[in-house]
This record gives sequence, C-alpha cells and structure tokens, in this order.
Amino acid sequence: MQRKSKALLFLSLLLCAKLSPAGQVATVSGTELFVVDCTNQALTLRFRVAGKVPQAVRTNNIRKEAGSATAVAWSITWQVPQPSMPAITEYQVMGAVSGTCPAAGRFVVPLTVVFADGTQDNLDIRVVRAAEPVLDLPASVVLRTDLPVAGGLPYVPSIRLRETSGAAAIEGLSVSGGQLKNAAGELVDTVLNPALSSSIVVAGQGTDLKLRVSSEPSVGTYTTRLTVHSPALKQSQAIDVTFKVAFLPVYLFITILVGVVIGWVVNVRLAGRAALDTARLEAYRAAGALGRRAAQQKDPTVQQRFIALVAALESDIRDARTPAEVQAALTKSAGGADAIELEAGKAAEALRLALLQVHEQLAPGHVAPDAMVREKLEALAGQLVDIDAAAAAGDVIDAQRRLDAFRSTLAPSLAAALQPWLLDLYESLHELGEWSAPAQALEQERGRILTLVTAAYQATAGQFVSECDKVAIAVRTLTAFTAPRAIAEAFRAAAVALQAAKPAVALALSALAAEVLRQTASDAEPLNTLQRLTAVRRDVEARMQLEMPGDAGLRHCLETGNFPGAAAVIAPPAAMPPAAPGPLPTPIARTTPPALPAAAPPKLICRILVPALLPLDRMTTVKLDWPGGAPPRPVVWKCDGAAKASIANENSNGAEITPSQAGFLTIMADLGGGDVVTAQTYAGNLMQTPDLVKLAKESAKVNWSIWFFTAALTSLTGYLIFVNAWMGSGADFFAAFVWGFFGQFSLDRIRDTVKTTTARTLP
Repeated sequence: MQRKSKALLFLSLLLCAKLSPAGQVATVSGTELFVVDCTNQALTLRFRVAGKVPQAVRTNNIRKEAGSATAVAWSITWQVPQPSMPAITEYQVMGAVSGTCPAAGRFVVPLTVVFADGTQDNLDIRVVRAAEPVLDLPASVVLRTDLPVAGGLPYVPSIRLRETSGAAAIEGLSVSGGQLKNAAGELVDTVLNPALSSSIVVAGQGTDLKLRVSSEPSVGTYTTRLTVHSPALKQSQAIDVTFKVAFLPVYLFITILVGVVIGWVVNVRLAGRAALDTARLEAYRAAGALGRRAAQQKDPTVQQRFIALVAALESDIRDARTPAEVQAALTKSAGGADAIELEAGKAAEALRLALLQVHEQLAPGHVAPDAMVREKLEALAGQLVDIDAAAAAGDVIDAQRRLDAFRSTLAPSLAAALQPWLLDLYESLHELGEWSAPAQALEQERGRILTLVTAAYQATAGQFVSECDKVAIAVRTLTAFTAPRAIAEAFRAAAVALQAAKPAVALALSALAAEVLRQTASDAEPLNTLQRLTAVRRDVEARMQLEMPGDAGLRHCLETGNFPGAAAVIAPPAAMPPAAPGPLPTPIARTTPPALPAAAPPKLICRILVPALLPLDRMTTVKLDWPGGAPPRPVVWKCDGAAKASIANENSNGAEITPSQAGFLTIMADLGGGDVVTAQTYAGNLMQTPDLVKLAKESAKVNWSIWFFTAALTSLTGYLIFVNAWMGSGADFFAAFVWGFFGQFSLDRIRDTVKTTTARTLP
C-alpha cells in the first residue's frame, strides 16, 4: 500500500476591514487573520455596531480580488450574531465554508448585516487561500535486481514520486539512504542511496527517484528505510524498501532444463539400463534352465534344437535394448522350448504309430506270419529291429528318418521278397494240375489258393503281407492235409480198378500212394511238397500211358486228374486182350500259367534341406535329400517371388539360392508328375525388412518428439511455478533441479499409465 499525505488546505482569511465612510454602523473588531483548511472551515467574525442590534449576517456574491466576476463554487454560511462584549457593543458570529473547498487565491467576500429595526449595513472581508504542496509516495516498495552484472554495480529500479496538490512545487527534495539488512536482521555492507543529492518535483507532476547501491550484494532479500525531506513539507516521510537480489530467471529455466536432461538420463537411461541388466540376468538364468532341459532330452536332434534355441536366446539377450525386448525373447524361447518338446512328443507319438503301422504290415494283427513269409522278410525285419532300437534309445528324429526311408522302400522290398515266391507257388500249383473225383476237394482248394495268390500279388503294401500269409497258410494246409490224402485216394482208386487187369500197375500205384503220404509227412516245406507231389503225378501218368500209348481218352483223363477214369480206360470192366506195345508216351504238356499283374512302382519321397536363416545377397546351397538316391528325372527349382531370391546351379541334388530381399522365402522343387516338395525359410534379419526399417525410424521420431514436448512442458511448468519466488539461492537452484529431475520421470510414468487406458479397444 502506498501512504499518501493528506492535503493540508490552509485558508488564510485576512479580514481587512476599512472604516466605512461617515455614517457606517458596523465595523470589524478583534482578530483580522483566520487560518482554516478544507477539513476545518469554521470562521469567527467579531464586529461592533453603534446603537443597533444585529439580527443576521448574509454573504453576497464572492469575487476574486482582481475583480473578476466569475462566480465561485463556495460560500460562507453565518449563524445568528451573539453579543460578545456588551460594554463596547461588540458582537460575534460563527460562519462555515459551504460548497467546495476554495481554490488557491485572494477573494473578496461582501457581507450584509441586518439590524433589528430593519436597517442593514455592508461589510467587505477578504479571504486569501495559500496552497501547501502534497507529496504522494508509497509507504513500502519492493525492488528487484538481477545478477550477474557485466561490469559495474547492479541496476536498482526507481521509485515514483508525485506532487498531488497541483498548487505548488516541492523544491529541495532530498533522500536519506539506508543500510541493507538481510533476512536475519543483520546489517550488511551495502547501502541503498539516491543517485542525486536533491531534486525538484513540479506541481501536479511526478518524478523518478533513482537509486544505487554502494556495492554488489549477495543473492537474497534485504530490507531498509529511506527518508524523504523537503523544506516545503511539514514533515519528512519514510519509504520501507524490500530489496531482492536474484539471478536472472534464465538461470531458473536452464536449471530446470538441466534437471530434465539429467532426470531423463538417470530415470530413463540409467534406470532403463538397470532394468535391462536385471532382465538380462533373469534371461541368462532362463537360458541356463533351457540348457539343463536340453541335457535331459534323449533325442540328439532335440538336444541340438534346444542348444540352438539357447544360443538364439543368448544372442537376443545381447541384442536387446529394453527389458520388453528381453521379455519378448524369453517368451519366444519359452514358447520355442515348449514347441520343441511338444513337437518331440508328437514326433515320438507319430514314430510309435508309424512303427505300429509298419509292424502291422509285416505282422498283421501283431501275430507273426507263416514261416514261409517270415523267411522272406528276415532282411526287412532286421532293418525294423534297428529302427526299434534307435526309437527305444530316444533318437526319434534319426529313427523317423530311417523309418521314412524304410517305408519309402518297403513296398518294392516286399514285392522283391515275396513276389518271386508267389510266382513259384503259382507255377507249382499249375504244375500240380487239375484233379477230378475222388480228389475234387484238392481241386477246389487248389483253385482257391490260385485266387489268393492272384489277390496277394495285386494287393497294396499295407495288405501284401497279410494276403501272402493267407496264401502261405492255405498252401501249408493243402500240402499237409488235403493234397496228400486226396492224391493217395485217387491213386488207390485207380489201383483197385487195375487190380485184376494190370496187377503190376495197380501195385505200383498203391506204392506211389503210400510214397505220397510218406514224403509229405517228412517234408515241412510246402513248396517242396508241391514239387514232389507233381513229380509223383508225372510218374503215375507215365506208367499209365505205357499201358495205352497214344490213347486220346486216356490222355484226357490224365490231364483232368481223373485217375480212376484213366484206369477204366486201361482196364475196362469187360476183359479185353492186351494192346500191342507202342512207342513211349510223351509227357502231358502243361499250360503256362497266366502272368500276374505287375505291382505299382513305389512313390518317391524326399525333402529339401535348407538353413533356417539365409544371409542376404550371399549364395546358399540348398540340397534335396533322397532316401534311395538321386531320382532318374530332372528337378525344376522355384521360389515364391523372383524379387526375393535368384536360383543358380540347379540340378537333381540341389541348387544355389541367393536372397535379395529380407522376408519369408518358400523354396519349391518340382519332381515331375505332379510331385512338388516345398520348404520355408527366412532370408536376412527381421530388422532388415523395409517395413520394419521404416517403422523403426518413425518410432524413433515419435519417441524424440514425445521427449521434446514432455521436456518443454516440464520446463515451462516449473518456470511458471518458481519464477515469482526465484532468487537464485542454493535452495532455489536445488528445488528447480529436483523439479526438472523428477518431473520428466513423473510425466513418463503418467504417459505409461495412460497407455494402458488409451490402448484399450473402444466398445
């Protein structure tokens, strides 16, 4: 607040009354000079009268002494005159200025005195108002100066002084300086002095009181009192000064900005580094756990995949720049480990089921096939035993690869092992020939077995062994039971028919019938038995043909296996003379059995061997893995885009792939005949893809923009908060630094918190 001196208005009423001309009744007596101001405007007028009693005093038109007729805005109101000293007929009347306060100057106030007898008399009084100057200055003021100053003393703001009466100037104005006191009330060596020893304040105008300090004070808040003197003033006036010395506000902004930068370095970079190191330690522990899991795996290939996963995890940990990237690498490796174990479990289960299928093919119903089939499959069974051993040892991948190779060649191997046997059996059954009564059961069984042989020869690989086993069982039953008994019975019936006419032949047939039963009982190999039975039949046919060489009826009976009918032809029921001996009979020609249909060639199964990652702009060899060697036809290599990779040196065993663009790459090998093998890999680094490079740059720009605006907001907010109280003390610098240091951190946390809200999908 500023304290203003009240204006002292001095009304000097110089009542100068001249004796009226002869005959004037009223005259002024007593004091002729009255001093009043606008706050105390009472007047006391004393006058004498000669022989009359005054009743009232009235003020007429007031004019300036110079004679101007200009009306004034004030007047004097008088009370009723009262006797003051009757002995000398003196009266006094009380008056007061009404209206506005008189302006400075000299005025003539004409009065009219009214007497009791109705007469009146005139008096003139003169009023002189002399104006006193009024100094308007603040009772207290706060001055501020900023450091540092380049040469010289710091600048001190001026104090505005003003004369407010407008009537008189203030001359000889001087100010007494004051020694500064600090906040503790202690005097310091610096004195606040006026720049000039004295000055003049023009009436109605103002001036600046220029100040200076005797020396440069330290930063802080000081107090002192300045005293203003002037002969024109009734009394001296004091100004309480609060003098603040502070560093320039730019240092506040710089301090906050330094705090923001250091806070960003500490809270974002160093804290992020600490979080990254902690995350890396946890990730390395997880990598160690994955290594231990790898050691627990039985399958060497799975172990290698685990080790490769651990190596990839360690590489990702080293390359990670944020804890989120480390966590992503951990999540990826954990998922990869689970996927490897899941794939290993699936591979083991697939291997188990595949082995069961192969065992089912080689031993239908998990029952060993007939000895004739087992003998032909000994080599295949030995290979399957090795695969079973590899699977039991836990080497699933190797066992699966060997099983795939085994299965790829299983069909031709089964055909190579059993088809010759089927052909031999087929020919042996045809060589055995047709049979009639009483061996019709043999003929029926022989026909059924021929049908089984044909079906087995045409069967697929899955049913081949089963069909061959059926054939083997049927042949073994035929050779062990049906054929010997039926043949022996046919021979005995023929011997009975020849007993009377041809006792020698009948005896031979009976011996051969016994020989059939004896040989089949001693031989366990059905194919040998069939061959012996065929040889016995040929012997019987030759003996019977010797009895009637060239007889067509006999030949027909022998070809159809009707040995009793042939005996009837040789020795009919009515006795006939013996025929003349003729030439030796020719063996009965046997028809060549029809050729069995050829089995379908096995389908080639192969795979492409390609690394999981291909380097950009470098040639990489891709191989084609053939289980049974290179194919007899050429291979055409393709990629899923000419702009992604080029192919060179392509052949049936592989090709040279040169990727030119980062991304997934599908490699295809066209084997011909509609067979296409594909493999997928990745070319280059994921961060080398154009989209990710562009995204990384945009993300960096966005992050720097966010940091810049956050830093600007933090600095501006801190500046507005601290600037009014800024002095530049150590505490001020520390507070500004702490604001910038933690303000950036707090805004980052707020931004991260807001992300969880803004990232939600709107309903």
